[in-house]
Amino acid sequence: MKYIDEFRDGVLARGVAAAIAKESRSAREYRLMEFCGGHTHAISRYGIADLLPANVRMIHGPGCPVCVLPIGFETTTPPTAVAVRQAAAEGLSNFSILCNHVLTPAAMHAILAGGVDIDGFVGPAHVSTVIGYAPYEVFATDYLKPVVIAGFEPLDVMQAILMLIRQINDGRAQVENEFTRAVTREGNAKAQALVTEVFELRQSFEWRGLGTVPSSALKLRPAYAAFDAELRFDVPYVAVADNKACECAAILRGQKRPQECAIFGTVCSPDNPVGSCMVSSEGACAAYYTYGRFRGQSASEIQSRVR
Repeated sequence: MKYIDEFRDGVLARGVAAAIAKESRSAREYRLMEFCGGHTHAISRYGIADLLPANVRMIHGPGCPVCVLPIGFETTTPPTAVAVRQAAAEGLSNFSILCNHVLTPAAMHAILAGGVDIDGFVGPAHVSTVIGYAPYEVFATDYLKPVVIAGFEPLDVMQAILMLIRQINDGRAQVENEFTRAVTREGNAKAQALVTEVFELRQSFEWRGLGTVPSSALKLRPAYAAFDAELRFDVPYVAVADNKACECAAILRGQKRPQECAIFGTVCSPDNPVGSCMVSSEGACAAYYTYGRFRGQSASEIQSRVR
C-alpha cells in the first residue's frame, strides 16, 4: 500500500539504524522526546528502541495519555467545531459538549519550563497537519531545541531521530519536516479558521502530570454558549489525585519510564489500569505492556523482566 509499505521496509530500516549508529557520538547522550502517543506506540510496536545505540534515549511525552475521556489535541478540535456549528445552524436544543480540547505547543513550553533534560523533539504528526509546523519554531529560537515533525510509520520515526542527531551534532536548532507528505508550515487554514470561529482560549487548564498550564486549552465562544455543557449543567470541576503508588505524572513529564514504576504490569495493567498512562490505549505504559509481551505472566515474572 502506497505510503505504508515503503515506510515499513526492513532493509531501509536497517540502513537508517546503521546511519544513526554511525553519526551518534559515543561521548554524549541524546535525549529525544516523542510528544505523541502514536509515536510512542510505533517505537514499542516496531522495536525501534532496540535499533538505537545505548546513548540515544527516547523520552515519552504527555501526548495521547491525556486523551482519556473528553480530551483531545488540535487534531480532534475541527470535527468538534463542525458539530457545534451544525447544531447551531439546525437550532438543536438537545446537544452540548464538555470541551477539554488542549494545545500541543503550550504543553511543550510547560515541559521545558519544568526542567526536563531534553535535546530535541520528535514533533506530532496529525496535530501538525492542522496547525502546521510554524508554531514549533519558538522552541528552536527561544529554547534552542531542534524539532523534527514525523509521521507514524517506523521509518518516519527513525528518519526523524537521525535528523535530530544531525542537528544536535551540528549545533543547530531548527524545525525540520520529515512528514512532508502531509504537513506544511502553514497547516490547514480552513480548519484553523473554523476552530477560531467556534473556540477561544481558556486562561488555564489542569493537565495530568503537568499541573495547571496557562493558555493551554480551548472553550466555546459566547456565541456558542448554548452548547456549552459547563454552563448548561453547572458542571463543577473536581480534581482527583493519582494513586500514590503510580508514577504516571513523572512518566508524562518524561522524568521516568514505565518500568521504573513499582506497580507497572502487576497491580497496574490494561485489564486493571491504575494511571492514565495505562488507561489510554496510546499511553506509554500501555505500549510497554502490550508490545513487551507481559500478558499472562505472573507479577514476579514481570518484575524480574523490567528490573
